[in-house]
Amino acid sequence: KEMCTFTSKEDVETLSHLLDELPIKSKTMQRGIKCPVTLWNINGLSKLLKTKKDLKIIIGVRNPVSWFQSFYNYRVTEMHDKNSVVKPPAPNKLIS
Repeated sequence: KEMCTFTSKEDVETLSHLLDELPIKSKTMQRGIKCPVTLWNINGLSKLLKTKKDLKIIIGVRNPVSWFQSFYNYRVTEMHDKNSVVKPPAPNKLIS
């Protein structure tokens, strides 16, 4: 299940449980989440920090062109998978 908002106590407890249950195959293996929405919501981030005392945050920055291409392709694929009757906009129409 994809989780990307950790605003409720149940969400945070579920995430904490999932992280604790992930197998560690070596001493150098790390567990984590990749979810930018967590940083946008101070309540979610605060709850995560309270639940996981040893939490470390790594912020990655992507090239904006490759990010846009990836995001656009993801959304087009999602529309296709849902059999959307609406055509996606042309990429050049989204660039201002």
